[in-house]
Amino acid sequence: AETLQGKQVLVPDTERVALAEDRVWIADLIGCELYHHDHPIGTIVDVQGSESPHGASLLVVKKRESDDELLIPFVQAYIQSLDLDAKRIEMNLPEGLLEING
Repeated sequence: AETLQGKQVLVPDTERVALAEDRVWIADLIGCELYHHDHPIGTIVDVQGSESPHGASLLVVKKRESDDELLIPFVQAYIQSLDLDAKRIEMNLPEGLLEING
């Protein structure tokens, strides 16, 4: 395992381990469109992992109307629907979060 530390490891979709129902592969989030309720926010371009085992990962979202990026916590409490086949994630974000980021 030490020889792979810091390296990117690619696994074909057909060989991925099944995840628990409330878990997703980071690679599946990239390219998803993020919505706040029905309002389009932008496209997920990256995911930043948490330094803490109990911390939230951050979705790096490129805004639709500009090249600006937002950081959105990827937490179960905010997720309204997650459709990876359609590449669409709907969230109910706390009031003011988009303004803090933007």
